[in-house]
Amino acid sequence: MHIKYVSCFLFLLFTLWVFCYFLRLGF
Repeated sequence: MHIKYVSCFLFLLFTLWVFCYFLRLGF
């Protein structure tokens, strides 16, 4: 796999984690 795809996947994973984290703080 290319580095670009891996970094993009990790970025999406991190964004999803942050979203869930703030969602848990909100409720």
